[in-house]
Amino acid sequence: MLKYGVLLDNSVLRLLPDMSYELLEVSTDKLTNLADYVAIAITCQLDQMWIYPMTEASNAFENYTDDFVKCPLPRKFVYPYSDLQPALQITNIYYQTLTIVFSEYIVIGEKVNKPVSPEGFLKYIAGIEILLGVPFQYDTQSIGRMILEKTIPDRLKWSPCNMRLFYENVVKDRSFYRSITEEEAIEYPYFHMIDMNAAYFAACNALPVGIGKCAHMFTPFDYHLQGLWNVKILHDPLETTGLPLGLLDSGWHPTCLVSTAYACGYKMDVLESYVFNDTSYILQEWYDKIEHCMTIDTNGMYKETLKYIRNGFLGMLKKEPSKGQKKKWYSRPDIRSALVGQSICSMYTAIVRLMMKGNIVTYMNTDSLGFLSRETFELSLPDKVCISKNVGDFKHVCTLSSLDVLNVGNTKSELKVLIGGIG
Repeated sequence: MLKYGVLLDNSVLRLLPDMSYELLEVSTDKLTNLADYVAIAITCQLDQMWIYPMTEASNAFENYTDDFVKCPLPRKFVYPYSDLQPALQITNIYYQTLTIVFSEYIVIGEKVNKPVSPEGFLKYIAGIEILLGVPFQYDTQSIGRMILEKTIPDRLKWSPCNMRLFYENVVKDRSFYRSITEEEAIEYPYFHMIDMNAAYFAACNALPVGIGKCAHMFTPFDYHLQGLWNVKILHDPLETTGLPLGLLDSGWHPTCLVSTAYACGYKMDVLESYVFNDTSYILQEWYDKIEHCMTIDTNGMYKETLKYIRNGFLGMLKKEPSKGQKKKWYSRPDIRSALVGQSICSMYTAIVRLMMKGNIVTYMNTDSLGFLSRETFELSLPDKVCISKNVGDFKHVCTLSSLDVLNVGNTKSELKVLIGGIG
């Protein structure tokens, strides 16, 4: 486990391997630059030192504008080893793992008005390392990447394929909203809103990912081949349902979306494809690890951290290397395309089931659905649209009077304001 510590005024609280604490005396009266903080961390033999907020050491730190600091984050300044090299050279000590973190606040779990105690915070970050099996990092995206790096075999990390087509043809946002009519508001008196739990994370479960080489092909659709398919829509069965937006339009789409469209009754011509020659479930172990952590975190202490780890993972996949920048193994827009596509498939599958139950779906966002119903919430749901806390299931956000929804106007933002006022 990393050696963690919290800098207080004239002392450092260090966490010991047996999870007990040691208070070390240091001088914080004359801290003039970042190198002084580095020297304290090295003297106390720390790998990661957090500067506790609302102390004299913290107040002094806010005034520094060292020109070698490169990575300020919102409400937090993080200085990993690469950014500390100039300060380390000043101290003439080689220390490869050091990280200095200054935060305006340190909060565990739900937001609170004051930071947790130094002891509580040290136990928190050490607990994350024990829980996830990787050292606590200065940002949650790095934690997620380290877990992924440990769970994916090296032979599957790098893709030899040219990813240009995946960068150019990202999955389109399928969000929609339409205003309801007065007749609908009278016939369907209830407007129910549901939200999918961890929608993108749920899409990782049992997700087939392309590996190996890619081929440009002109063959009929094959759901076994992961990649992109260029299709021309001939018939959209959802056009007559009143949905503002169908599942697909003509263009390039990931395998899962095309497969789901066929299952929904779409008719289309496949013009060409760019697909991998093999498939693997390389995200499964990563998903299982995070999902297990969510399950055993019964008191929700790590809920927010685990949420940021999941969400940061998706953003990491889409980052395209800048010109002249070396490609990262996790620069995989093809995986992101499959993830987003699978999430959309799950939402449209729920939409079709809701409509078969006699409901009218008028709103869809990334992970939420709004629909009109003649029934109260419990009676409006089809059997396979499950309400629970489980990943991939839905939660009930609210139920509104359809007449209230009728009066909010024609824009999605006005509906969000109305929903936001509930509870």
